[in-house]
Amino acid sequence: MTQPMRIEPDLDFVRDVIRSGGDTVKKCFQCATCSVVCPISPGEEPFPRKEMIQAQWGLKDRLVRDPDIWLCHNCNDCSTYCPRGARPGDVLNALRQKSIEHYSVPGKLARMVSDRKYLPHLFGIPALFFLIVILFTNHFGEASIVSHGQEIKLEGLIRSWKMIPMLAVDVIFILTSLLVVGVFANGVLRFWKDMEALRPARAGLIQSAIEVAREIFTHKNFKECTTNQDRYLGHLGIFYGFVALFIVTTCIFLGIYFLNLVVDIPLTPWPWYNPVKILANLGAIALLGGCFLLIRNRLRGGEDTRTSYYDWFFLWLVTAVGLTGFLAEIVRGLGIAFLYYVLYFAHLVCVWALIAYLPYSKFAHLVYRTTALIHAKASGRDLKSTIPVRRLSEGGGGQAA
Repeated sequence: MTQPMRIEPDLDFVRDVIRSGGDTVKKCFQCATCSVVCPISPGEEPFPRKEMIQAQWGLKDRLVRDPDIWLCHNCNDCSTYCPRGARPGDVLNALRQKSIEHYSVPGKLARMVSDRKYLPHLFGIPALFFLIVILFTNHFGEASIVSHGQEIKLEGLIRSWKMIPMLAVDVIFILTSLLVVGVFANGVLRFWKDMEALRPARAGLIQSAIEVAREIFTHKNFKECTTNQDRYLGHLGIFYGFVALFIVTTCIFLGIYFLNLVVDIPLTPWPWYNPVKILANLGAIALLGGCFLLIRNRLRGGEDTRTSYYDWFFLWLVTAVGLTGFLAEIVRGLGIAFLYYVLYFAHLVCVWALIAYLPYSKFAHLVYRTTALIHAKASGRDLKSTIPVRRLSEGGGGQAA
């Protein structure tokens, strides 16, 4: 005989989910259309149906630890076919935001990233910090400097290191990156422990990680979305743009500090035909192209593309990183010194913010979703490989129930 279970709803959590973009959660009447049309929802304990009822009940402790909210790729097929307009995709997006707050340290910073009133603090404080560093390290007032035993005339020279030394920038970003890695390591270990308590992993983790990596690099699951296929190219552009720029940054860092390839400061920046420079520009173009595709998709006004401030924060930040860097390169080539230094300063602040807020913004999806997908495969939780929504293309969402 089934034993009764006592449930204590967290009404504050329900209100928090509603404020975070899940304002339609109360419309759900458990018809299961969302789970039927989802291209990847597993047959065993399918999502997002169970998450919708749990969110209505305010089961915070269960939801923030639920790995299934990370298996969702937010294609919004479920929201399109929902006969009640409950928009399960938006609710799961809000739940992922709450999960990030739960696993990140400090959680207060995650709440700040999701609240527009803290926007001046998130950018004003690092901007002030960089201004102080520039005030004490710049070479603007000097006629020349000595580098590697050679005197370099600074007049008419447009270089980033005149404003702030390369070493100072590298130290700031390395320390920031180490803190970010620590926050992620703590969150992922806690997340993995919670998933193991629900369903222990049985298969090899290495093989599971390889399969997930293959899916990520091909964006296979995004291609299976039928409602919002524009997101596939947008996400692909941003992803490979970041991959290219990461490779470029690594090459430059290793070349300067380990391989001693860049020994003469006047030789930097490298000419446009340098292979590393070409890869950097291609990466920037892919990044900006992906951003513009997603922005256009969201500005078209369709109900299926509705997003929250939390989504826009990450998208506009990535766009700002790409634009400031690309434009700074262009105006430097045109010889417009003042505009170059303004753009480079904005670029520094935006890149720092992108890295520092990575565990607290939507960028964290890449880490937690990857972890959830690896565990799903290792624990034998197979996702669908078919696209059942195509069978409903003529019948509409109501018939799916």
